[in-house]
Amino acid sequence: MVRYLLPRILLPLLLLIGVEMAFRLGAWEPMAARDSHSGTSIRAKQAVLAHPGPIDFITLGSSRAEYGFDHELIHGHARDRGITHLNLSQPGSHWLSITTISAWVRKRHPELKGGVIGLSYLDFQYPFNGSYELAIAQPFRPLFQQPALYRYQFDPNQKDSYGTWSALLAYRSDIRNYLEHPGPRPTPNTWFTENKPWRFDDNPETDRDVCAMPWTSIEQCLATNPNDEAQTRFVNSCKAFAPSHERADWSKLGADEALDADRAQAQSVIRQAIRDLDWPTPPVIVLLPTTHHWRESISPIGAHEWALRILEPLAQRGEIVLIDRSGSFDEQGKTRCDVFIDLHHQNGKGARELTEQLLPDLDRNLYSKP
Repeated sequence: MVRYLLPRILLPLLLLIGVEMAFRLGAWEPMAARDSHSGTSIRAKQAVLAHPGPIDFITLGSSRAEYGFDHELIHGHARDRGITHLNLSQPGSHWLSITTISAWVRKRHPELKGGVIGLSYLDFQYPFNGSYELAIAQPFRPLFQQPALYRYQFDPNQKDSYGTWSALLAYRSDIRNYLEHPGPRPTPNTWFTENKPWRFDDNPETDRDVCAMPWTSIEQCLATNPNDEAQTRFVNSCKAFAPSHERADWSKLGADEALDADRAQAQSVIRQAIRDLDWPTPPVIVLLPTTHHWRESISPIGAHEWALRILEPLAQRGEIVLIDRSGSFDEQGKTRCDVFIDLHHQNGKGARELTEQLLPDLDRNLYSKP
């Protein structure tokens, strides 16, 4: 029986375990595409490992933070005060990757005091952001430990979500891309290929704006017949984000004990994720500017108020510093077109304007702390 089991079951099982351990230990990292979710994390990880000095503060968050802050301005402003503030925000980040990256940095830099979390109020709807976030978090994930937020990523009906349990499966999309392109990895994003290795003070090149786009409303956008490639991309994004069913109404949610299971879980899990950061200095959470299209036509009604419902009790208890800039670029109910590049992201002008507003807040709440 043993002679039968050994070659047919035990050896393949041991081989699979060995491959899984190799992936957890970073064997895939040299082969990951530089512009993939995991490849972006790997570049950031390598940059932190190569950083020669202390790390006082970090910026974490999604592409909203990547495009929403002027990281060069923040980095230089902190440096002038003898402080190191590094940007580790990247597209797709949500609560799983934010907490995982933070824990990894703190383990290697116990001097870390805290930092900034840049998100929009839309990022407080749910505690998860799709299984692709597993690839973002995987390079920073503990070898054997499974942080609590991973349990909310698993869906037995989605193959990619099995990366909750396996590093091999967390890299599934990147591995598939490698097998399709075993040579140089093609990328449509020249910004990624031109910025190797990771730079902590770098900003995306975003000088364009959307003033030539059908910007007034989603309805106007959907009714527009585009006349060039830029308008075509913009109209397609409107089509992608336009709700396919009636918007949920969160504007009249009752007391905590009356919340349905979905809302109660989101509120509890997100608050716990923030507490799990366990930074010596309370996190500065910035709700970045969000265009009027989401408020008027796309997000659940009351989504902004829902985010504040989660965050304001933490701010009142001194657990966080909350800076709500959701409507900073609104004029007469509409968001300025000269500070955005699409329905989500600010351009360089918008990032500079917002960051200049925020610097006194960072001085007061981060850089002046002992």
